[in-house]
Parts: sequence; C-alpha cells; structure tokens
Amino acid sequence: MRPSPPLERTAAAPYFTCGRVLRVRRPADRRHYVMQRGDAYIVYCEERMLLDKGPYNGWREIQDAYADFETSLGPWTEDEILAFLRDDWGHDESMWPFARESIVAFFRSNERVLRERVA
Repeated sequence: MRPSPPLERTAAAPYFTCGRVLRVRRPADRRHYVMQRGDAYIVYCEERMLLDKGPYNGWREIQDAYADFETSLGPWTEDEILAFLRDDWGHDESMWPFARESIVAFFRSNERVLRERVA
C-alpha cells in the first residue's frame, strides 16, 4: 500500500487537500460547531451548485431537501466561501460558479438560496 501524499493546508481556506481529494478541516473548536446566522452551505447537486442558508443539522437534512443532492460543504461564513472559491476555481472570478457581488448580496439578504449563474 502506497503512503498518502502530504497534506496541503492554507491559512485562508477552511479545508485542505490530500492529492486531488478534498477534505474538510475540523479544528477542535469546530467539532461541535453550531451554525451561526448568516452561514451557508455550498450544495453540489447532479447538474447544479448552490448556496443555502437553511438551518440544517447535517448533510442528511440537506440530502432530504434536494432530490439530486451529491454532497455539501459547510456551514461556512462569507469569507470562507470566497476563500474556497478563490482556491478551488482560481483568481479569475469570471470562472466562479457565483459572482462575488452575488455572494456578498446574498449574505446581506434574507434569501435562503443562491443558485449558480448561468453562462
């Protein structure tokens, strides 16, 4: 069995990568993390991606909310989501699934769901 590649961590991102596999970082102070008002989940579905500020108690509840659910990340703050998109999608924000302005407006609104922009 081959040894695992070394972990790569970034201070700005709430996750780390191990080769090409995304692993969510769970520091001790977030072990029993309670979602704060304004946090959101990144939800990956079969053919779409969205941000959801729903009051979920875990991925199973998110899975129940979306029939085409694949996985989710979070709950994360606005800054954590922007850092993730920058690290995962690159610095060219036109390539991001959500416009930065849309994310900022979403976190300041009472809207629950933000759908990815259509190209």
